[in-house]
Amino acid sequence: MKHTQTYQVTLGDIVFEVQAGQTILDAALILDIDFPHDCQVGACASCQCQLHTGDIRALTDFAYVLDDQALEAGIILACQSTPISNLSLKLIQD
Repeated sequence: MKHTQTYQVTLGDIVFEVQAGQTILDAALILDIDFPHDCQVGACASCQCQLHTGDIRALTDFAYVLDDQALEAGIILACQSTPISNLSLKLIQD
């Protein structure tokens, strides 16, 4: 039986698991976690959050929707990010 790698994501006081290759947003929505989103393809930037600890693999270049200041502050798009380690995130509210 094949074991699928999972990563723990901490979002404030919520902790949930994300499977390797699954986006953070997809895992949150499957678990009915209230996570801001709109398009789910990275164009709207509604799902942006700040990466405090851990590492992700970006599915697309965030620079087309996030400015340099946001990128330097560790802002990521949850719909375009898969974890490659356990993560700690903070939602960015407009």
